[in-house]
Amino acid sequence: MRKHELRRIGTFSLVCSLLAGAGIWAQLPQRDPLAGLKRALSEAGAPALTSEQDAQLRSLITTFRDAQRSSLTQAGGSLQSARRAYDDAILAGDLSAAQARAAAIATQMSNGASQRLQAEANFKIQALNVLKTNANQVGLLLQRLGTGGLSRLLGSLGGGPRFGPGPGGPALNRMGP
Repeated sequence: MRKHELRRIGTFSLVCSLLAGAGIWAQLPQRDPLAGLKRALSEAGAPALTSEQDAQLRSLITTFRDAQRSSLTQAGGSLQSARRAYDDAILAGDLSAAQARAAAIATQMSNGASQRLQAEANFKIQALNVLKTNANQVGLLLQRLGTGGLSRLLGSLGGGPRFGPGPGGPALNRMGP
């Protein structure tokens, strides 16, 4: 009986801690997805975002991030099952089946990368078009950041780097235009 009571008290304490932590987490200020762009505009001496641009960009960001999350979830499941079939073929000692599964995995990964790049290009162009509606924001950002810097800035609106450090390691991605 004593063990059972201690277990209940422990469970109750854990639940209370989790609820308190969740309440604190919900109250933390959310990061403004446009903060970097606003700072870059200010540093470039460009006009600030209008309220209409702000709303359009926020809507674009939300739509893009939701689509990316959904796409990753779907791709992850099919890639996981392909990987399982690959492992099963190896464990069965079937080289030709393992090679066929490896080719299928490579194709899925390539298709996923292509789809992500196409979605990213579409997002960046739409964001760029929103910025083109206000004076010379794009021109001043290009002057200040260069082509590569502006492209990275637009990509950061969508949620950061595509695939981590990228080819050539982290140093290559930090190079200027």
